[in-house]
Amino acid sequence: YEQVVECLRPLIANRALMESCPDRSLIGPYVEALQKLGRLDALAREMEAQTGAGSTNSLHWHMLAQCRRAAGDKAGAVACYRKLVEAMPSHAAMRGWIQALDNRQDYEEKVAAYREYFKRFPDARKSDMGLDRLVDLHRRNAQLDRALEAAREYVAISPWYLGTVGEILAAQRKYAEAAEVFRQVAAADAQNRDYYRTRIADMLMAAE
Repeated sequence: YEQVVECLRPLIANRALMESCPDRSLIGPYVEALQKLGRLDALAREMEAQTGAGSTNSLHWHMLAQCRRAAGDKAGAVACYRKLVEAMPSHAAMRGWIQALDNRQDYEEKVAAYREYFKRFPDARKSDMGLDRLVDLHRRNAQLDRALEAAREYVAISPWYLGTVGEILAAQRKYAEAAEVFRQVAAADAQNRDYYRTRIADMLMAAE
């Protein structure tokens, strides 16, 4: 772990490099290695001193949030990211906030965080933490109306997602609507046409 720390320390100290890293992916392994070496508390105290002194370096807040998460203090990590989003909003800050929130216990705040992310950075809707992830979050929490709304929003920018709209309609037992959506998908998607024809048949049977 000492070698991991020595390898990553100069990279993390390079502020320009870290600012170009959208999710601060180097921080996690660095903090984990320090935790294994028994140095997590020292790092946390250093970052507390930096952020308490009004640091404008977002890296200090990300590092402190990761220290909180590694120590099992989820609420502390979330609080760090909230402050970071308020003071220095960025892709990395928004993503950190979303990732720190629990899918079920923090459902409403996580939905709000996604919506804030998309409002500040519209291009994020098609990212790996985009609208499809918000749809999944709604579905995992049995919020199918909200999932359907988000899925239709995503279809407007990514038409390939239409099949998910059909699946949500099917889960809502709106079989006729789902069948019509699957017909549209089957007409447009030659590669998966047989699958969607099967789904159309499923919907017609369910509607009987």
